[in-house]
Amino acid sequence: MKNFFAFITIILLTFSLFAQSTKGLLTPPISHPESHPDSPNSHPESHPELDSGSPITPQDQFPNQDLYNNHPESHPESHPELDSGSPDSPKSQPAPQNSHPDSTISHPDSPKSHPELDSGSPVTPQDQFPNQDLYNNHPEKSTSSIKLRPKDNITVVDEVDHIELTGVEKKKIEQDRKNIRNNAEESRSLMLRSNELNKKIEKNKIALHQKSLLLTNNFAEDEVLSLIGEAENLKAEILRRRNQLVKEQEATRLRMEEELNKNIQQLQDSPYAIAEMDAGGKPLERAQEDRLHKIQQLQSENKSAFSRYVNDSEQELKEQEKPIIEKIEKINLQLEKKRSINSVFYPKTEDRPSMVTAATYDGVNFGWEMNIFFTLGNHQIEDYNIFVPYKKVTGKKPNYKSVAYKNTVEEYDSYFRTAVPAIYAVVDFTVQAAPSYMPSRYLVRIEKTTLYLLEDNKKVLTQVEKNLVGTYSFLPVNDIRTDAEKRRDKIAVTQLKINSERQQEKDRKYAQKHVENSGFYNFVSPALRCGIEAGFKTPVGLDLSKLNWYGAFDIPFKPVFVGAEITINDLLLNFKDKDKPLIDLENTTYDIAGRLGYQMKMWGQAFSPFVIAGFGAQFNNEFTQSTFFVNGTAGLHLLYTLNIFYNFNYNFNLKQAASSIGVSLSLNGPWGK
Repeated sequence: MKNFFAFITIILLTFSLFAQSTKGLLTPPISHPESHPDSPNSHPESHPELDSGSPITPQDQFPNQDLYNNHPESHPESHPELDSGSPDSPKSQPAPQNSHPDSTISHPDSPKSHPELDSGSPVTPQDQFPNQDLYNNHPEKSTSSIKLRPKDNITVVDEVDHIELTGVEKKKIEQDRKNIRNNAEESRSLMLRSNELNKKIEKNKIALHQKSLLLTNNFAEDEVLSLIGEAENLKAEILRRRNQLVKEQEATRLRMEEELNKNIQQLQDSPYAIAEMDAGGKPLERAQEDRLHKIQQLQSENKSAFSRYVNDSEQELKEQEKPIIEKIEKINLQLEKKRSINSVFYPKTEDRPSMVTAATYDGVNFGWEMNIFFTLGNHQIEDYNIFVPYKKVTGKKPNYKSVAYKNTVEEYDSYFRTAVPAIYAVVDFTVQAAPSYMPSRYLVRIEKTTLYLLEDNKKVLTQVEKNLVGTYSFLPVNDIRTDAEKRRDKIAVTQLKINSERQQEKDRKYAQKHVENSGFYNFVSPALRCGIEAGFKTPVGLDLSKLNWYGAFDIPFKPVFVGAEITINDLLLNFKDKDKPLIDLENTTYDIAGRLGYQMKMWGQAFSPFVIAGFGAQFNNEFTQSTFFVNGTAGLHLLYTLNIFYNFNYNFNLKQAASSIGVSLSLNGPWGK
C-alpha cells in the first residue's frame, strides 16, 4: 500500500514539473516594469496608464504638449497623404490580428506592425517621417540615436544619445534654472531684509502690476506673423497652381500621344492603292517612303502642337501669377515698416522664454546687466545685453555707505528675481524679405532698444543697435523660383562665397601684418587733424623785426588732411617812433595757399609730428601783382595746443628761396586714439 501511494506521489510531482515547464509556451509572458530596473519604465508610478489599461495617446509619447502640437505627424490635416489611403498611410494599414482591443499601438510581436524589430535594426527618423522632404524640413529634427524594442504592447526608448535643442529651448531651460536660484535667493533675502522694507516691496509689486495693465499693446508681433503667413499662403497658392499645371500638361501629353498612336496605326493599317504597288502586289518603295514621311509629319505636328500648348498654358499661368506676386510685394513693403514690441505684452507661454531678465546687481560697476531675448513667433532672433547703471534708474549717485542705496538695490533685485517688470523694454524692429536664394526667410533687424521705468514710464536709456539682424524662417518652405532663377541664384551665392573668403583672407593678412608691426604701425598711423591754428613765422636768422603772421585751417580726408593758409609777410611793428603808426603795411605781401598734409599718431596731442606741402600765390599790399610759389612744412604738435614748425618757400617768378621757423597755437587735434 505504501508503494502505491509513493507511486501516485511521483506521478503527481512529475505532472506538476511538466506543467511548470510548459507554462511559458502555453501562455504569453507577463513582464512588469520592475523586471527592467535600467529602463525608464522601472517605476510603475511613472507610467500609470500601463496599470490602468488605458490606451497610450500621442500626448503620452510627447509629454511636452507644444512639441507634440508642432510635430508634423500630430496634425493629419497638414499631410493629405495620410488621408489619401496610400500604402504608406497609417490609416490604410490593417490592424494586426493580435493588437490589444483598447490600445492605439500595435502589438510588437506582429511582423507587419514593426518589421524593423524583427531584423534588429533601429528605427530611423526616416521611418518616423516617410516623406523625406517633410523630415528634412521638420523643425524638431534631431541628431539623436534612438533604438526601439518591443515590450508589453508598447514601444520603449532604450537610449537617447543626444537631442539637438533650438536656441529658444536652450534659453527656456537656462531661465528655468535661473528662476529656481532666484526663488531660493529671494527666500533668503526675505529673511534678511527688515519687515518695513519687505512690506514696501510687496506693496510696490502690487502697484507695478496694476500699472502694467494700463499700458497699450500694439500687437506688432501678431501683425508681422499675420503678414508673413499671408505672403506664404500666396506663394503656396502659386506652387499649387504650378503643380496643377504640370499634372494637366502630363494628362494632355498622354492624351495627344494616344491620339497620335491611333492615327499612326490607322495609316499603317490602310491598304496601298493599286498605283502604289507593283505587278506582284507589293508596295512600291516610294509609296512606303511617302507613308513613312506622313507618319513623321504626324509626329512632328503632334510635338509642335504640344509645345504650343505648353507655352500658351505657362504664359497664361504667368499672367495669373502677376497679381499674386504684386500682392506679395505689397506685403513685403508693409513688413518693412518700423514696429515696436513692448516686453510687458510679450506673449508668455510655458515653452517661451521671458523677453527681459536681469542679473544680480553689480556692485563694482554700479548697475544691472539686463538680457534681451528677442523672438518672433517663438523663433530666436537676437540675444543681447544692455548694462543699466544705478544712476540711470534712480537719478542718484551710488553710495555704498548709504542705507537708502542698499535698500534700493535690494528692492530692484527683488523685482527682477520675481519677474516684476519694474523696468520694461520697447524694441523697435523692421522685417525684410530675405534675398531670393533664401526662400521663406525674413531678415529681422533690431533698430534700437529703449528701457523705461514702469512706475512713471520714465525713459531710463536708449541703445541704438547697428548689427543686430536675425532670421525668421517660415515652414514649410515655399520656393517659387523657376529653374532658371535657381541656377542664377546658385551662381550668385557661389560668387558671394568666393568674395567672402577673399575678404576674410585679406582681413586675416591685414590683422597679421598689424600684429607683426603693431608698435611701428601705431606710431606712424594717420591721426585725425581738424581745426584752426594761428601764430607767426620769422626768417631762420630770428630777425624779430620782420614777423610773418600766419593762420590756417584743416579738415580731414583720412589718411591725410587738406586745408588753406594765409601768411602776412614783412609786417613791421613800430614801438619806438610815436609819430609813425604801430603797424607798417607799406612793404607787406600776402601769401595765400592750399595745402595737403599728413599727421602721425605717436603720442597724440602730447607729441605728434606732421608734414605739409602747399601751392599758392603771393600778392602785394594792393593785390595788383602776384607771383606763384610752393612750400613745405615739417613740425611737431606739442602739449595739446602748441605747434613748432620749419617752413621752406620757393617763388617761381622771383626765383627766390626762403626758410623760416614758426610757432602757432592750435585747436586742430590730433583727435581720436
